[in-house]
Order: sequence, then C-alpha cells, then structure tokens
Amino acid sequence: MKVLALAILIAYNPFYADKTVPGGSVSCCKEHDCRAVSAWRFRDGKYQLNMLGKWHTPPQHIITTSELTPDGNAHACYTIVSTHINWYCIFIPVGMI
Repeated sequence: MKVLALAILIAYNPFYADKTVPGGSVSCCKEHDCRAVSAWRFRDGKYQLNMLGKWHTPPQHIITTSELTPDGNAHACYTIVSTHINWYCIFIPVGMI
C-alpha cells in the first residue's frame, strides 16, 4: 500500500510543484501536504470537503476552480495539528461546479 501511495504522490508532484496560495507567491504545497479528497460538494453557497469521514468548510478564498487536476478529483493541501486543520490550497476541477 505504501508503494501505491508513493507512486500516486510522485505522479501528482508536477501538478503541485508550481502551485501558490491564491493571491500570493508562497508555495501552497509540499508533497506531503496535498492529496485527493474523497468527496466534495457545494452547499449553501460554499464548498465543503469530506475528509476522514467528516464534512469540512474550508476558507473559500483558497479554492481554485479553474484548473484540471491529474485525476479529475478535488485536491486539498493542508496539515492537521491536534484537531485544527491548517488549510493552504484547494483545487476543484474545472467544469465540476
């Protein structure tokens, strides 16, 4: 399983390499911060992501909806410290709104 995860990570690396925090020039992704999201939805005027079996509403200003993703899924760049999610970037594939 670790080999598959590593292979997927390597495949996505070029996609994440040049991404910056929306509105800034700081990189939003390190290889270990970004991953595909199991599900997403647009509810009550906001995007929500399902991660670890729970729906989360990230800051909407970090969401990009104008790019294709490597696998057509939504991707999120974040870290979790204790129970707090530090959001960096979110990519919802173009045409999936």
